[in-house]
Amino acid sequence: MKIGMHAVLFKDAITSDTENFMKFIEASGYPGFECGLRFMTPEKRDMIFETAKAHNLEVSGLHIGLPLKRWISEPEKCTEELLEAAALLETKKCRNIIMSGAGNGSDEDTVKMAQHIQNAAEILREKDVFLYTHNHSHEFEENGRVFKLLLEHAPSLGFALDLGWVAVGGCDVFEILDMAKGRTNYVHLRDLAKEPTEKVKFSRIGEGVFDIPKLLIKIQEVVGDDGWMVIEYEDDEKTPVDYIAAKKYLDTYLK
Repeated sequence: MKIGMHAVLFKDAITSDTENFMKFIEASGYPGFECGLRFMTPEKRDMIFETAKAHNLEVSGLHIGLPLKRWISEPEKCTEELLEAAALLETKKCRNIIMSGAGNGSDEDTVKMAQHIQNAAEILREKDVFLYTHNHSHEFEENGRVFKLLLEHAPSLGFALDLGWVAVGGCDVFEILDMAKGRTNYVHLRDLAKEPTEKVKFSRIGEGVFDIPKLLIKIQEVVGDDGWMVIEYEDDEKTPVDYIAAKKYLDTYLK
């Protein structure tokens, strides 16, 4: 299992200070990172991939904001945006597109949405690109209703499970990992805060309520040796330096 860093904390530095951004990841011991398309200006996208390669880093996944509800109103436009992202990966080692966005409509709407997503995922498969959905809490409210409908009605869709949001939505992370086995080799790891607030729901890795050693065993079982576990920090006072501490902490259990 490979441990990646989510680059969302770096924001514009991904393109404005690319060399130092890559040096930081490399020095932190991560073999790769997930990057949002919104932080990659069009004229610098190829340069970012080339610089990563020069530092022996992989782009684990290309993240694109694509709210699930848009698959009801404009499925063709959503598919077009995914194809544009896939075109960027045409000559790259990265084969994963991670889409995220809110969406928890009725069962009928969710099934329609899943069918449109399934069609897009199949088109991407023909290009050797894999589509994953990155969840927030909505998909796991009501006993995971939206997640279960997507699991059933979009069989070519993968799940980049964000375990922190799974827990916030009210589901057991171990049960969900078991349900998604065979449909994911890509997981986002956070740690649920011991005393969450409306603003801050997550803690630094190892300081929250998750049994991290036990959870790592389950994640490894589900994603396999070639899968990715991406550490994600994005709120309150967490800084890129916290990624270094997270990697050191996780290495004590993974070595």
